Amino acid sequence: MDHIEKHLSPFHLTFSIECFSRRDEVLRPSKARIDLDSFEGSMRAARNRGIDVDFTYVAGLDSFSDMLNGFRRFLPFLT
Repeated sequence: MDHIEKHLSPFHLTFSIECFSRRDEVLRPSKARIDLDSFEGSMRAARNRGIDVDFTYVAGLDSFSDMLNGFRRFLPFLT
């Protein structure tokens, strides 16, 4: 993140979250191994450096309540 801030600014970073629950069941292993805490920490680090942040999400993979909870969790980090 430091390199992005110093050398690539302005920059926009998009995280590929895809879904909030059942990640091991729905996603291929390379995506499923990244947990939501890691996404949150990376988003926080980016935002603290002034890097614009958003994420991709596939509607319908989670229950409605899991979707709402996930969006509420990540909303503070989005630009």
